[in-house]
Amino acid sequence: MTTALAVRASAAVAAVRTRTTQTAQAVWLGLPDYSDDGLAAWLDQIVPLMAASQQTIATLTDLYIAQILSEMAGRRVQPLGIPAEKVTGAALRNGVTPEIEYERPFKEIWYQLSQDVEFSQAVGLGEQRALSMIATDLQLARTHSSRIALSESGPQLGVVGYRRIVSSARSCQLCQIAATQRYHIAELMPIHNNCTCGVSPITAEKDPGQRIDKAFLHEEAQASDVSGKFSPYYGNHILEVREHGELGPVLTVRGQSFRGPADIPSAAETDA
Repeated sequence: MTTALAVRASAAVAAVRTRTTQTAQAVWLGLPDYSDDGLAAWLDQIVPLMAASQQTIATLTDLYIAQILSEMAGRRVQPLGIPAEKVTGAALRNGVTPEIEYERPFKEIWYQLSQDVEFSQAVGLGEQRALSMIATDLQLARTHSSRIALSESGPQLGVVGYRRIVSSARSCQLCQIAATQRYHIAELMPIHNNCTCGVSPITAEKDPGQRIDKAFLHEEAQASDVSGKFSPYYGNHILEVREHGELGPVLTVRGQSFRGPADIPSAAETDA
């Protein structure tokens, strides 16, 4: 069951995501052009914006984990104060720096133009790429800070793992199904494009084990696009977690695969 604390935490993170996205869109639309000069102006503004937003989300997540652990333990648990270098920038993308990462929307434009795509459409595709990356980076700040806070503060309170908390009834089927499972405390929560899930800790006393709500899962499978293709049993036929070289664990439908280097144009090193 989603707690009131989890709902408030998700709302606070969503507010940061909205403000960051709106600011980034304003920066994008206000660029002088989409040449090298425009790229330099973009990086000058988007890199510090993302660092600040990621740190804010990490702080909110740290506070949420401390609050929910306090509620579970019946005593005050202090926030850790997670160092910014652990939850911002290259730390979240396996060493890829924000300066390299946020060139990609421009490379998307340049590649599209090389394929004779109309200029305004190419710029629109670059903007979509930028917004997708921003959403991913903010969610990575949330998942990494959740793992750090739970791993460092949870064990002495009997926390052994966590469950996935979907942000709303409109969350995608992948998240709805994945929320029926439990995860070890040290595992980084798998994400997908535009994922907004949070976490809630579980203790040994309240640990549901490997219990799966098969009735719920069956309903979700029947309602999803994969209905009729996969048997509704988590982990064996519907969902699969794949390790992305840059993003870490990613939630996918079994049978899907990442594109290999030969399949990716030079303009698009990664999808997110």
